[in-house]
Amino acid sequence: MYFYIFIVMYLTGSLSNAILFTFPPLDEKSKLNSLAVTRANVLFHDYKCNDKGMELKYFKRLWNLFKPIHKLEDIDIETLFIDEVKNKEGFMKLSQFLHQTLNIVQIVESKLKTIYEKYQYQDNKMTKKNFFEAIKEFKIIITEDDANEMIPGEQDFSFTEFRQLFAQLYHHELNKKLMHMTEDGIIIVLNPQDETEKKRSSILMRSSSIKVLNVN
Repeated sequence: MYFYIFIVMYLTGSLSNAILFTFPPLDEKSKLNSLAVTRANVLFHDYKCNDKGMELKYFKRLWNLFKPIHKLEDIDIETLFIDEVKNKEGFMKLSQFLHQTLNIVQIVESKLKTIYEKYQYQDNKMTKKNFFEAIKEFKIIITEDDANEMIPGEQDFSFTEFRQLFAQLYHHELNKKLMHMTEDGIIIVLNPQDETEKKRSSILMRSSSIKVLNVN
């Protein structure tokens, strides 16, 4: 089988609309807030194959991008799909996708909170050193020199700051990895960045020790 690689500029940043949001996605009732619903709508329309909805293979490929965070195996992701569609051959509708998106977002947010609490040194305070130790739990490893260049000086991180910066780092990696893989080609998505994001991106690209995801 032959594969062809296409590099595209994806101006709206589909992956930045993905399930590891750079903002708190849940409201006070632990439901998707309005901004998260809007972003999830965009994601669904990017990944659906036709007007019928989203196929299982694309549903799996999407969630596999975030496997280092949610830790769900393929069989677990298939179960989420079948719970909604009732079989593997059907098509997932938007409302069904939003329902399972909520389930996975709740898993992701819970894991982020657990990791944060594990590495905080007191309530809602985490050191820079502990931040970079914490993200190793998600297979992101950054050298000390790169860490100091990205975040000069010592500072404490609240949980909100922790999850925002971690999401930005993870999306930097996704933007360098595969967005879609089909039977006849691969699309690699690149995003334009502002000056701060360009700096962080260049640091990440220099780091050969970063290992985030493996798309099957």
